[in-house]
Amino acid sequence: MNESICACAQYYLRGGEVSREKAEKERKSKEDEKEAQRKEKERKLAEEKKKQFSPENLRAIGKALENDTGVLWSDSFTDVDDDGNCQMHCVWLGLRTLILHYPGLSEPSDKDLGETPEAFREDCFRMMAADNVYQQELVSTFKTYVEDIDGAVLKTLEDFFTLPDFLRSRILETRKKSLTQEIKADYAQWARDYTKSASGHRIVNGRKVYYPLGVSELRAISRLLNLQLHVMTKNSVLEATNKGTIDQVDPRTVSRNYIQVFGIGLPTKRVVRLMNIDENHYHIHLPRPPKQARDPAFDEINYWKPMDCADDGDELPEV
Repeated sequence: MNESICACAQYYLRGGEVSREKAEKERKSKEDEKEAQRKEKERKLAEEKKKQFSPENLRAIGKALENDTGVLWSDSFTDVDDDGNCQMHCVWLGLRTLILHYPGLSEPSDKDLGETPEAFREDCFRMMAADNVYQQELVSTFKTYVEDIDGAVLKTLEDFFTLPDFLRSRILETRKKSLTQEIKADYAQWARDYTKSASGHRIVNGRKVYYPLGVSELRAISRLLNLQLHVMTKNSVLEATNKGTIDQVDPRTVSRNYIQVFGIGLPTKRVVRLMNIDENHYHIHLPRPPKQARDPAFDEINYWKPMDCADDGDELPEV
């Protein structure tokens, strides 16, 4: 009887051991499967990254840009003065260079634009002062700063801190008064005051400087000058090209997925490309002359050499 019980107990114990072994094998199998899937995913990502940043693919992005715009572009960014007017300076330089090399892209109104970045800024603000869309956008922005946004959030906004001192003080004072009385702010007058103040310069430590500008001005300039503005950021450019520093980047190879386009609905090939290098400074990506206008000794193959690609000999049609 005892032997029968022991045999029975051993049978069940062994069964439990087998079940544990089976469960352990299944667990190990699932872990191995997950690890294999992880490695396969990493392998595919590595392959995709290798393909994305291959010389052939980068060259294709650059050639697509040139074909879409009908313009040949330089292989580096160009810096401008860091005086607060860099956004306008970049648009001015980009547009002037574009119509210099590609006069077919000029418009009659271009001749009325300033001959210097400073004069160009004044001309643009003169147009924006008379532009109801821009003025209403300013009204909406100031109203939001006063009535709709939390004070803690307001203090984190770069666009707020780059406003003229008088306007920033006016906003804070009105917010304070709104705690105890009804708001009676003439936001339209604020917009006119800002437009007048931002159009010119001020002297700081003996140096002529300007108030930095933001997306409202980019939207207005794009619309008023019939321009597409391709705006990149330093971080997006480095991510798009897998480079460590801006000096290593060929701007032609930055995919449109990493670019914010102002004036995207405009039927125009008038394109100005700029990069926001930090909160308040821009660089410009300049056009270069069409092949037929360049030095006959210009070597097109070597122009694309940084991407180790042979030139296919294609040339863009005249604009």
